[in-house]
Amino acid sequence: MLSHSIPWDVIQKKVGCGKTMIRRISRKTKMQSKNSAGRHRLLTPREETKAARDIRLGLSKSAADASFGVKKPDRSVNPKTITRTFKRKGLKSAKKKTALPLNNDRQKARYD
Repeated sequence: MLSHSIPWDVIQKKVGCGKTMIRRISRKTKMQSKNSAGRHRLLTPREETKAARDIRLGLSKSAADASFGVKKPDRSVNPKTITRTFKRKGLKSAKKKTALPLNNDRQKARYD
């Protein structure tokens, strides 16, 4: 049934076991579902968490720094992928505060 791409709900009702058991059997037999469309994700959830932790702890200063060594020590991921991951995790990019223009009063206050 797994090889014919029958949904797990239907298999569950016919066989009488849970979805977890069906998932385990599909892993052991290396059956890939034909229903999964599109390309696979570049980063696993664990790698995404590692990149976010590196940013929070200050080990990486930017998404470009975090993109190196996330996958493997010698492979990098596009910084846009890392930025998208941070947005999904709830991390926002910091923006530098704009300084007020230096008029005469502020120049005097700075130099005094």
